[in-house]
Amino acid sequence: MSISRRRFLTALPLGGAASMAAIKTMHAAAPAGVKIGCQTNAWRIDPREFSQVLGVLGELKGLGYEGFETGFRNVQGQFDNATQARRQLESIGLTFFGAHIFLEKYDAVTRLAPSDLITQVVDGAARLGAGD
Repeated sequence: MSISRRRFLTALPLGGAASMAAIKTMHAAAPAGVKIGCQTNAWRIDPREFSQVLGVLGELKGLGYEGFETGFRNVQGQFDNATQARRQLESIGLTFFGAHIFLEKYDAVTRLAPSDLITQVVDGAARLGAGD
């Protein structure tokens, strides 16, 4: 049995028990070695407040997720403070799958984020533990 992200998210307001049941269903359906993760997009996070990121990740852990993926802006402010931030992230016990880049405007020709931003995000997220 599989459950779509949309169906799962519509179940969130039903309460913790329904949410936990949905996550357990996803875990049961996952092939061996696959970790069930969640994007942080459903939560309002002020990227200037890393404590908000950590709080959301604590919620995800409490819901039974094994990992997370987040927008680059949520972790970009920690790239220069990677050692301490990585310890904080690791203390929650989730696998950091990666950071995505979402911009309001992309390169008109390539339709990609600027290559220097991609490099910055890849390197910075890796220092925070993404992809380990």
